[in-house]
Amino acid sequence: MTPRQKGLLIAIIGTLGATPDAMLLRLMKQFGGSGSVITVWRFVTVGTINFGTAVFSQGGLCPLLNGLLASPCTVICAALLLSVSSTGFVVSLLEVDPAKALLLISLNPLWAALLGYMCLNDELPTRTMIAQAMSLLSITLVFAPDILIVLGPGSSVRPSSEILDIVPLFTGVSMACFLTFSRWCSLRSVSDAALDVAPSVSSLMIASVAFVCVRQLGANSLFLGLQPGFWLTLLLNSVGICAYNIATVVAPRFLPGAEVALVLLGETVVGPLWVLAFFGVVPSVWTLAGGALLLGTLVWHGLADIQKAHEVPGSLNSSMSSLSSPEGHTSGSALLRFSVSPVVSPRTQLASCSMDSLQEDLLSPN
Repeated sequence: MTPRQKGLLIAIIGTLGATPDAMLLRLMKQFGGSGSVITVWRFVTVGTINFGTAVFSQGGLCPLLNGLLASPCTVICAALLLSVSSTGFVVSLLEVDPAKALLLISLNPLWAALLGYMCLNDELPTRTMIAQAMSLLSITLVFAPDILIVLGPGSSVRPSSEILDIVPLFTGVSMACFLTFSRWCSLRSVSDAALDVAPSVSSLMIASVAFVCVRQLGANSLFLGLQPGFWLTLLLNSVGICAYNIATVVAPRFLPGAEVALVLLGETVVGPLWVLAFFGVVPSVWTLAGGALLLGTLVWHGLADIQKAHEVPGSLNSSMSSLSSPEGHTSGSALLRFSVSPVVSPRTQLASCSMDSLQEDLLSPN
């Protein structure tokens, strides 16, 4: 498996883990959880699981702590970016029209592409730019009816809400910043431990703030009224969110942030299918059309990547053939030129022929 394929696989697994989020949140409410209580337990559980995966990936607690001490600023920056995006997502859904908020947040692949181009000199292939344009169109289709209602003459949206539109917009930018920052750290060999533990630190920071808010609202217990099914649902939801967090950290080590963000958009259109399966809430025609377009775009992009990968060995074989003479005999000067090629190392060339044949070729008058 190539590094690119590995990055795509990690991003897809993370996306699939986050898709049941809306359905599981509904179940937790049915099992007695309020919004504030769910927030506290969710981030506590996610932070704990993410910390365990960070310890495992680093080979123990001591290597993890050594990595953190080697780059503490990286942990702080990554955790702050994740905290801003997570908090901004919640505030956006509470204070801004959900359709408009999700649409503005879904612009993060565009911001990731721009940041990667400006900061990391990432050159996106044409197929990726086309896929980004199609993904934005698919997201627009999903929220088209609600956007038309919001922008219509009879809309009850407050004029001041236009100022709050900057919250989901900034949330999408912060998500793109984290993906770009994660890739920047990978390209510069910054300790993986710092980024591995960042989701855990971010989750525990948000949980602490949410706990304070719950206490100020007068809640005496975080366990009161919670049914047994709440804990199982919480665990499933936390595992899925942890997979998503891991994907945002690990996938940019193999892929540009724009392509990772493109795959993560699948959560927006697959999520309603989980709600349909468990609650019978039928997605609108617009949602189905947007989801089909996004799924088709991602499949096309993946097949284009596979085709491009298969073209590389072909070009290498043609380069090998061009070095041979019409009689099938490779000249000594051509062999020397090829031995210093960046595609095949001298060690590989020397392993493919004996020293005797190499000397005979170099001494040949042809």
